[in-house]
Amino acid sequence: MRKFTLLEQKEFLFNSKPVAVLTGDEFAKQKGITLTQQVTEYYAVIGGKALSPVYGEVILDKKGVDDDFAHGIGRIKAIAFAAVPQIIEKGIVILPFGKYKSGENVVSAMIAAPIQIANNEYMCSCT
Repeated sequence: MRKFTLLEQKEFLFNSKPVAVLTGDEFAKQKGITLTQQVTEYYAVIGGKALSPVYGEVILDKKGVDDDFAHGIGRIKAIAFAAVPQIIEKGIVILPFGKYKSGENVVSAMIAAPIQIANNEYMCSCT
């Protein structure tokens, strides 16, 4: 895995084109369906995974959505779930965590990339 210097990370995050351009209407409130259901269904429709150039196949599922919701949720974060596959596929590792489940070959890292939501630019990270 190539490690980026802090300067390279800043250059990528502040000066690169967004890896995803979102309208701001993604995962709008729908009667009778939760945000968790919407995001989980979206991930299922796109195949339930993203391909990281560093880590390979990354599973996108309800467990991951639930884990992230435990850290809080707002409208911008809800919209940004639509960019997760592109962040994993086109972003950079800014913090590798290594293995997190004893005895299993499961690794974790923080991957970040610039995104755009309704003409506003953001830096988004996925863990």
